[in-house]
Amino acid sequence: MSKDLVQGDENKFKAAVINFSRTVTPLPKELRQGTTDETYVWYGDNNLYPNFLLKLLAEVPLHRSISLSKANYILGDGIVIKETGKPADFNINLVDSFEEVVRKCVQDYIIFNTFILEVQYDVLNNKPLYFNHIPANYMRCNYAKTKFWISPDWQQKRVVRSYDRWTKGNNPDKQNKIFMFQGYVPSANNVYAEASYQPAITSMVSEVLLQNFIKSNLEDGFSPSVILSFFKGTPTEEQAREFERKLTTDYSGASGKKFLINYNDMGSEKGLQVDSISSSDYTDKLDFARKANIEHILTAHQATSRILFGIEQEGGLGGNGQEIEKAYQVFKNVFVKDNRNVIESAFNKLLADAGLPAIEFKDKSNILMAELSDTTREKVLTIDELRSLDNRSPLPGGEGQKLLTITKAETAPANFEAENDDNQYKNGRVLKVEDFDKIKHLGSHREGYTLLSKQEFEAHSFEQFKKIDLQFDDDKDIENYLIKTPINGKSLSEIKAGIKKDLGISITTDDLSQRIAALTDANLITAKVVGDSVQSAPVKAQNPRTVEVLYEYKKRPEVAGKPLLKTSRDFCKQLIDFDRLYTRSEIQKMSEIFGYDVFQHAGGWWFNTATQLAENQCRHYWNKVRVIRKGESQ
Repeated sequence: MSKDLVQGDENKFKAAVINFSRTVTPLPKELRQGTTDETYVWYGDNNLYPNFLLKLLAEVPLHRSISLSKANYILGDGIVIKETGKPADFNINLVDSFEEVVRKCVQDYIIFNTFILEVQYDVLNNKPLYFNHIPANYMRCNYAKTKFWISPDWQQKRVVRSYDRWTKGNNPDKQNKIFMFQGYVPSANNVYAEASYQPAITSMVSEVLLQNFIKSNLEDGFSPSVILSFFKGTPTEEQAREFERKLTTDYSGASGKKFLINYNDMGSEKGLQVDSISSSDYTDKLDFARKANIEHILTAHQATSRILFGIEQEGGLGGNGQEIEKAYQVFKNVFVKDNRNVIESAFNKLLADAGLPAIEFKDKSNILMAELSDTTREKVLTIDELRSLDNRSPLPGGEGQKLLTITKAETAPANFEAENDDNQYKNGRVLKVEDFDKIKHLGSHREGYTLLSKQEFEAHSFEQFKKIDLQFDDDKDIENYLIKTPINGKSLSEIKAGIKKDLGISITTDDLSQRIAALTDANLITAKVVGDSVQSAPVKAQNPRTVEVLYEYKKRPEVAGKPLLKTSRDFCKQLIDFDRLYTRSEIQKMSEIFGYDVFQHAGGWWFNTATQLAENQCRHYWNKVRVIRKGESQ
C-alpha cells in the first residue's frame, strides 16, 4: 500500500504512522587526537569500533559459526616444531599453554585482522621470557604504530597502560613491549587493519535488524509496519532526534517502535510517502532479505562451500563424503594455507628472539576422519590405521587388529570369581604378567626425587575428585612461581597479589607462608618469613629448578582392602612392587603398547564383588605427586 500525504494533513499522517525506528551502522573511522604521535588514534566515532565487531560476532549466528570454524581450520591438528614435528609445548607464560595462546591470537586475527602479544623480558639477560595474549579490542595505538595503549574498557577508559613497540633484539629500557601483527587488506585506514569480512558488515547489521523485527512482530501479533519517506531535505542530527522523540511519544504503543524512516533531498513536491507492508508479505520479503544476507556473509568470508560450515542448502545439507573432502581441499588452498603462513611467520619472529625453535601448524589430511568420534574410529579402523592418523609407526603384530575397547557391563554373574577365568575377559582387556615386561623400561626410580606432596582423597565423587585435581595443579604453579620470581623484601600480601595477577590463583597468607617454609625445607629456595615480609637469598643451582607432576600407581581410595590382594592381577602386583614414578607421556606410551587407555582404565576390567557389577577399571589408578628431581637443588 502506498499513500502520498502533504504536510499539514494531520489526520492522514496519524492514520498511517504506527511506529518509528532508525539504525546507524558504525564506520571504521580513524580519528587522530592532535598533531603529535604521543596520543592514540581513535577507532570509530566513539573509539569503540572493535566493540561493534564483537557485537556482530555475538548477534549474527552465521558470522560467529564461520569465524570460529575458520580459526579451527587454521589450527588444524595442533602446533608442532618445524624441524622435528614434535608438539610445540613451550612454556611461554605462567597461565596458558603455547597452543592456548596461539588459539586466542588466531581467533583475534579472524575477527579483527589483528592480534596482540605482550612481550615480557627476563631482567637478567634482557631476553623475551613470556608472551602474554592481549585481546585485540583492548588495544589502541599512535599513528606511527610505535606506542600502544591497553584498556579492557575503552568506554570508561579504565586501567589504561602504555607500551612501546617490540623490536627484535633491541630492548634498551628493559620494559615490556607490545608485538602487534596485522593482516593486510587494502584500505583507506592507516593505523587499524580492516576486517577481512568488512564488505558484509551491512548485511550482518541487516540480519540483526531482521531478527529484532521478527521478534518484535511476534510479540505484537504481526501488526503492519510502515516506511516513512520525507522528500523535503535531510534534517540535522538534533532535529531528527527531536522528531523521533515526539513521534515515539505520540504514536508508539507498548510493543515499541515499528517505523522505518527515510529522508530524501530530491526537490520533490511530495511531503511524505507512507509505504505499508502487510503481514501477508512478510514471509516472502524476509526470506528474500535473509537469503541475500547469507550470500553476502559467505562471500565476504571466502566460504567456498556451505557444507564446510554446516549451512543448509536447498533440499537439505547435501554433499557426500567426496564432495566434502573436495570442498575442504579447495578452502585450504583459498584461505587456510596463506593465513597459516603469515601467522606462523609472525610467531617465528618472536620465538627466534627468545631462542626458541620455529613452529608450524600441523595439517589435517582430511576433514571427515578428523571429525569421527573416538567410538566410531574404534569400530571402523584398525590399530595401525588409528596410529597412522597421529603419524605413529605400526605396532608389531597389529596388522588388521581392531582396538579392544573396554566397556562397562550392566551386571555380572554371581559366580564370576576366578581372576584367571578367561570368560571374565570377554568384556574388555585385562593386563597380565607378560604385559609388564613390555613396559618395565618406563618410569623413574622414586629415590631420584624429593617428594613435595601427593594427592590425598577424603571424598570419592567425581566432582570432588576434579576439584582436588585442579587444586593440585594450582599448587604446582604456585610453587614454581615462588621458585622463579624474586620475593626478597616483598610482603606476603604483595606476593599473594602477584600470584593472583599472574596466575589467576587465590591463596591465603597463612598458606603462602607454609609453602615458602616447605620450599625452603626442600632446599628449593632459601627464605624465611619475618613478620609480614620475606627475606630470601638465591640458591645456587647448575640447572633450572622446577616442580614436576608425576604419577604413582596405587589403590583407588574408594576401594576397601589392602593395596594388593591375593586376587590382584600380576601386572598390578609388579607395577606396585616396582615402585616407580611415571610421566603422563610414559603412561600414554603404555596405552600405545597395549592398545587401550591405560591412564583411564589402569590394569583393565574388574568385577566388583561389593556391587556385583563389572567395572572398566581395576582396583588401582594413577595418583599425582609433586616432586623435585634430586641433584637440581644441590
